[in-house]
Amino acid sequence: MLAIAELEGRKKRLQAKQEVLEEVFEKTLASLNTMPAKQYEQILSDMIINVVTTGMEEIVLAKKDRELLVNNINQRLVGAGRTGSLKLSAEAGDFNGGFILKSGDVEINQSFDTVLRMQHDELETLAIKVLFG
Repeated sequence: MLAIAELEGRKKRLQAKQEVLEEVFEKTLASLNTMPAKQYEQILSDMIINVVTTGMEEIVLAKKDRELLVNNINQRLVGAGRTGSLKLSAEAGDFNGGFILKSGDVEINQSFDTVLRMQHDELETLAIKVLFG
């Protein structure tokens, strides 16, 4: 009986930790999408610059971000010695923040939801160390 009670206790603690971690991820995503405009623009611009290879790709932005960044990013690409012909897609992305970079048939999904989901395990390990020692 004692062993079963201890096991149940561990399961409940683990479940509570997992709930806290999911809340952390949800709040992280929310804070990315609600940060001050200048800071948001800087983060998104840096992410795009780091992914662009030719500077002639097409970029899909969330509805709220359309036209916000393309001219600035093209200027930064030229300053970095790359072609500054990044084109804004005619379509708006169906995501809250981040972007999708298209080059021919290749798409690189860097929407915040996708990036957090792809990095979940690594970020979860870091969050566990920070939150639970």
